[in-house]
Amino acid sequence: MLADILHHQTPPSTEVWRYVASLAGGSTARRRFLSLAPTTTAPRADGLDTDAAWLLAAAYACPALRPPRAPEQRRLDIALAEVCAAIEQTELRERSIALRIACDPIVLSGWCAWQICVIVAELLLNASRSSLDVRSIAVEFAVADEARCVVVDDGVTSRRAGRSRGIVEVDALVAAMAGRVDRRSDETGSAVLVRVPRAAL
Repeated sequence: MLADILHHQTPPSTEVWRYVASLAGGSTARRRFLSLAPTTTAPRADGLDTDAAWLLAAAYACPALRPPRAPEQRRLDIALAEVCAAIEQTELRERSIALRIACDPIVLSGWCAWQICVIVAELLLNASRSSLDVRSIAVEFAVADEARCVVVDDGVTSRRAGRSRGIVEVDALVAAMAGRVDRRSDETGSAVLVRVPRAAL
């Protein structure tokens, strides 16, 4: 059972999180421009790759993917539901991929909730783009002695996927929270387990 956890406001303290915050917290005009861009195009002329463009566009439409500008608390279950809805609308609906999320009510600082949402968004994008014949994806988040987030899909990982930029980014973001990532895949699907110390929340 998850307990409600209240924490003081703590901004990201590493370069990787400051960089992501600068992307997601870009100017309104830039977010509006990028929100019109397709999510499957080649890198843009201004140097932003499609994942960065997607994050800017999604942050414009999805408050959970915007870093907080002031001290606040966020309900993680509600924030993750927003993220999943955004992914479903932009990446999954046309491919008829079912998405399920399980997260009991939990309150975190705005920064912690945002960090988890960004990691989950990256995991979902990677699951939908690097696996073949995906029909369903499930996300579960729970906190006990540590925070655990698992993303499972029933697709077959493409041999050409390799160590994509999305995987590298997830590893860097989780490492910046003193966590670790475990991955498993076979002919029945793939699973990614993210573990973060409770003290990092």
